[in-house]
Amino acid sequence: MTMDMGRAMRKLERMSVSRMMTAETIRHLRVAPQAAITGIFQ
Repeated sequence: MTMDMGRAMRKLERMSVSRMMTAETIRHLRVAPQAAITGIFQ
């Protein structure tokens, strides 16, 4: 039982990490075009 719980915890950790990575990527993709546009106009 404890092994199953540990495995589930690791799976949840991986899921939360990948979700954080996805949020970071989305934020970068959202910021990058704005930076490119401001770079063009400067």
